[in-house]
Amino acid sequence: MSVSLPAKLALGTLAGGATAAGGALAYKEISKPKAKEKKSIATLIKDSRKDKRLMTKSNGGSEDHWKKGWKAYLDSKKNIWGLSEWKDVPVDDDPAPTSFMNKCESVSREEVVDESDERYVSVLNYCTRDTLVSDLIAETKGKTLLVKDTNNPSTNQDWLKVWGSYKTKNNKASTDEWDIGSWTSNKDQNNVPVAFMDKCEEKSKVKAHRLDQPEYLNVLEYCTK
Repeated sequence: MSVSLPAKLALGTLAGGATAAGGALAYKEISKPKAKEKKSIATLIKDSRKDKRLMTKSNGGSEDHWKKGWKAYLDSKKNIWGLSEWKDVPVDDDPAPTSFMNKCESVSREEVVDESDERYVSVLNYCTRDTLVSDLIAETKGKTLLVKDTNNPSTNQDWLKVWGSYKTKNNKASTDEWDIGSWTSNKDQNNVPVAFMDKCEEKSKVKAHRLDQPEYLNVLEYCTK
């Protein structure tokens, strides 16, 4: 059966309309804004705040950074986590209770969209500490921070090696780079001065979060094996 011209035109219009409608729907679907990917608070801090580290739960919460975090929580005047150890008047030297450390750990695992989430802000304010040189050293492949060794200052080869480097770098100076004291006599010593080991320990606790910072580079050169 032949189809009349008007009917053909009508069918063509319907088909064209259906195609256009389908295309519009497809475009609308494609152009929809994608939902932001959620990340754990711990991951978000690691990715976006290189200057901060989540505090690791300890026995007793007596470390300075835990005391500081607990005091900051109390100073907020808002017991947002409903902790039974809450007190209206914080004491500077109070250790962090286990419940507080547990809450830091559990909330840091929760997923959020971005840094504007109140849970993220709380963890950042109460459950993190400054990134230190020692953190960067620990993450440097093939390098380990030397441990103070006062029993073998003349035979510990790892310490003797870095002490030799330090002496060479500062040999012609009247005062050494780290000012370990008595440089005119110390620079001629073969034994590693305790003051140098102490300085390595001190410098490893300095704030640093970039690998190009001299605080990190100096400790890497003089205090690692």
